[in-house]
Amino acid sequence: MLSKPVLIIDSDESSQQMLSELIEALPDFHLAHTCSNGAEAAAAISAHQPQLTFLEIELPGKSGLCLMEEFQGKLPFIITTTQEMFAAKAFNCNAVDYLLKPFARSRFEQALVRYKAWSGGGPATATSLQYPPLYTYPHTILVEQGRKFIGLSVDDITHMKAERDYTRIFTLNKGVFLSMYGISQIEKKMNPLKFLRIHRSYLVNINYIRELYKD
Repeated sequence: MLSKPVLIIDSDESSQQMLSELIEALPDFHLAHTCSNGAEAAAAISAHQPQLTFLEIELPGKSGLCLMEEFQGKLPFIITTTQEMFAAKAFNCNAVDYLLKPFARSRFEQALVRYKAWSGGGPATATSLQYPPLYTYPHTILVEQGRKFIGLSVDDITHMKAERDYTRIFTLNKGVFLSMYGISQIEKKMNPLKFLRIHRSYLVNINYIRELYKD
């Protein structure tokens, strides 16, 4: 099976290098091209026909959001940025995922899992992404309640909020529970097709998103 061409559009050389190394380590993908500004990006997309593009929002020449609007529906984008404020606009343009720099390799792999689902390629496998198959994600998690721990159904969780080294978990019936794990630890255990990190402090069950606002 031929590997998929990937394009990196990022003005930060260190980010380009990191993404290049992560992509080249995966058998299903190969790096087709990198560019550092929006003016080059449109031409690179046309020339290389990437099947996936990692895109920085803030670019010289033409912003990443302008590029997404130009190619909306024709090309999948995974956003890589330090800015949280553009998430709603990016998802409004059908971004596959939104990675906040700096991100760990595990978060990068979660984004590829989302891309595989988006493209109809099915769940990632240990041989292709070195990431657990989807069926290994837990259906319940343990949370503290007084002097005991109880099991919460993952499907009943609407969102989670970081509180220092712990995490508050909110459920459909307006229950609020405390987890002794940090939000980054919990994120690694959650199915990335269900839970989205929209902010450093918030992890959201996308099944309960009803509205997104541009501003």
